[in-house]
Amino acid sequence: MMNNKERDIWIDNIKILACILVVLGHFFQSMVKANILPENALYHRFNETIYYFHVPLFFICSGYLYQKYTKMDRFTDWTNHIVKKLVVLGIPYVVFTIITWALKKLFAEAVNESLGGLTESLFVRPTAPFWYLYALFLLFCIIPVFKTKKLAVTALTVFVLLKFLQIGGVLNGKVLRIPAATYIADNGFWFIAGMFLAVSGFEGMCSVRDNHGKKAGNAFLLGGAIIFSLLSVCIQVYDVRYGYLNFFMGVFGCGIFVFAVQKIQIGSWQAKYVFPVFLMHTLCAAPIRVFLVHLNIRNVVVHVLAGIIFSFMGPVFIVKVMEKVKPLDFVVYPKRYIEFSFIRKRSRENG
Repeated sequence: MMNNKERDIWIDNIKILACILVVLGHFFQSMVKANILPENALYHRFNETIYYFHVPLFFICSGYLYQKYTKMDRFTDWTNHIVKKLVVLGIPYVVFTIITWALKKLFAEAVNESLGGLTESLFVRPTAPFWYLYALFLLFCIIPVFKTKKLAVTALTVFVLLKFLQIGGVLNGKVLRIPAATYIADNGFWFIAGMFLAVSGFEGMCSVRDNHGKKAGNAFLLGGAIIFSLLSVCIQVYDVRYGYLNFFMGVFGCGIFVFAVQKIQIGSWQAKYVFPVFLMHTLCAAPIRVFLVHLNIRNVVVHVLAGIIFSFMGPVFIVKVMEKVKPLDFVVYPKRYIEFSFIRKRSRENG
């Protein structure tokens, strides 16, 4: 019988692959905005395709772990959980938002986008990629752990309807004038979809598929991936701007991705670096780009190689130094220093 760690390797794999796509998406966007890479069709095909599903995958993973490993029998369990998440998500969110804002302010002439005030960046329009932590905390605040599959289905239906109302513009200019409400409407469906996977016995279904339909399953996934890719290209070639179609593509892409990852084993050791890379990849990539431009080096190959290496390896190096020079790693992993003895949990931290 598999233990919890073994059963959740697929979650680690999704986080690793989704993080890679997030980093590459931000990196190539910065290269195009800095006029180092051309804004060509290949860039748009890649960028728009990954944006259907790479961030939703993070919400699906968080919802899955939240449902599976969080125990809430009393109101105090919920309030205690919110306190914990305020610390675990809030500290890195605030610290790295401030660092990013300060660096953009200091090097305003080299920044590729307009810069608002610090209060706006923290509470109204969070900076990428930290808005994920902001939205995730809001979802933890309003969504309880489901006791039954029926409740999960009900919540999923509600958020599908909310998504459709949002896409249709029914809520625009009214409820969704509140920034926090917009983040909840944008991302709540994906979070609850992850919770639904946890309560519906998703892993058991995958085991049955692997034992009794391996070839058919492989063919289905390959066919689905090809169809998804072709649809994405067609949508961009014919410039189809239709919100419901984008939502369908997100569901389609996430579904194919989740089932496909069940078949691969990346190795969960890389998963411990996902959060540092997610937090610091832009902070590591931007300085090397500015430095190379300052040296009048605009060779595309040099920029791409150096930028990608620093995007991934820079955060890993920094967090390793932080772990050696304690308590610097507190800003990334505050739960290592704060004992949440009031939290009753099942077996594994959710995120």
